[in-house]
Amino acid sequence: MDSEELSFGEGDPEREPRLRAWAAAHTRLLAACTAVLVVLGFAGVGGWYLYERSWLPQPPPDIELPVQLRFEVRLCGTEESQWSCRGRQEATVAERQSVEAHMRAQPQLTRVLFRSPEWQYEWALALYATLGGGQPGTRATDKAAARESFPSALEGTLRRSGDFAAVAAQLEVLPGVAYVERRPTNFWSGKAEIWLPLCTADDYSEQICKTQKPDGNKRAVTQAEKDAIAARLREVPGVERIYFQDLAHTMKLMRHYYPESLSADGAVRADLLNEAFYVKLSDLAAAPRVIKAVGALPGILIGMPVPPVE
Repeated sequence: MDSEELSFGEGDPEREPRLRAWAAAHTRLLAACTAVLVVLGFAGVGGWYLYERSWLPQPPPDIELPVQLRFEVRLCGTEESQWSCRGRQEATVAERQSVEAHMRAQPQLTRVLFRSPEWQYEWALALYATLGGGQPGTRATDKAAARESFPSALEGTLRRSGDFAAVAAQLEVLPGVAYVERRPTNFWSGKAEIWLPLCTADDYSEQICKTQKPDGNKRAVTQAEKDAIAARLREVPGVERIYFQDLAHTMKLMRHYYPESLSADGAVRADLLNEAFYVKLSDLAAAPRVIKAVGALPGILIGMPVPPVE
């Protein structure tokens, strides 16, 4: 059987003139339909492009940094603080009350709060519970652990950030004081719930990161590793937005958090700072899933909760 050739008008002397006449009469309609199809095509491509870009790690929000007014007076009482307490044991109640009275008498302060070891321990457990670490307890063993991990502390709030150095100098020489340091208001509080610092060259990273990298290179986190972390985060239900904080922004925050701790030229050792992913969740219950999904990936140092706005 011979093949049959399809034809639009050929062989029918009346069909082609009719088609021409219809097309001429509906030129505007055909042009409009063509334009709509083109727009829809570009919209589809553009929409997919925007969707893909929305899942790329975003830079930190370009907003004003929080004013740093809080600081903490750590009292003697833990093994960590003994070097600054010259081997002394826990600060006495009388010493703590003396330090607190001294703080309340200073005109540069607007508020003074006592933070017991138990309060600090419960606060830390409650924060880590957001990552699926369980609820804080009040058992005797927890209280004992609290005193081993957290010394008594006094939290102060300054009227002006620039008053910190003068206030700290007065408090550091008082009996029972281990050290005085700023307690920064976290830039990321309220903007993200999970902090995922990447490996760097400090001792803590050395213990963790060398086991994650096949080549044992704990220092360099490659772009491919960063891309793999971001891709895995995109797969976790409940992740709303992914931010990436580079070293420049990390340094900016450290200079803002601890201006008195910088060297004379304002330098910060880059090898001791971490790049990091920050994750904003649409569902707080997704936090344990996020940590489980990326916690063991090469390049991830640890998964930490971002403290809420205080």
